[in-house]
Amino acid sequence: MLTIDPATAAHRRLYPSVSLLVPIDGATPWPARLRRLQREACLRLLAEFDGNPDGRLLAHLDDAVVNAEAPHGARSLAVYASSEGGDSVGLAVHVRERVVVDDTFATRDLVHHDLRSPHYWVLALSLEHPRLLQGPGGRLHPPPRPHPHPGEPPA
Repeated sequence: MLTIDPATAAHRRLYPSVSLLVPIDGATPWPARLRRLQREACLRLLAEFDGNPDGRLLAHLDDAVVNAEAPHGARSLAVYASSEGGDSVGLAVHVRERVVVDDTFATRDLVHHDLRSPHYWVLALSLEHPRLLQGPGGRLHPPPRPHPHPGEPPA
C-alpha cells in the first residue's frame, strides 16, 4: 500500500508510475470510466514494454481500481499505482479525466485538493489517552513530534 500525500508523492521517482484521474459526476458511472482508464493504461504499458509489463504494477493497479471508493464530498478520484503498491484518493476538486504514465505520480490535482481543503487541529480528551490530531477532513493523524537537539533532555 502506498501512502499518497502531496509532500511525498511528487518526490518518488519510479518508472512507470501510473495515475488514473476521473471525475465522480458524469453520464456514465465513475467506476465504469475508471475501469476504462485502467484498460487504457494497461494497453499503453503493453505497447511500451513489448507485451511484457511489470506484473506487480498491473496487480497493484488492479487492486487499487477494485478497492477504489469515492469518499463523501469527493468530486473526483485519483488512483495511483507503481510496482511498490497502489492506492486511491478522493479529491474535493474537479479533475480532467486522464491516464498519466510517468516516472512520478500526477500530483497537481492532489496538491490543488490539499490547498483547498480545510485543515483541522483536534484535541481528543479522555482520562486514559488524550490525543492531538491534525489534518484535512477525514485524514486526521498525530502531528510529527519535534526531535530534541543532541544533548537536550526530552520534554
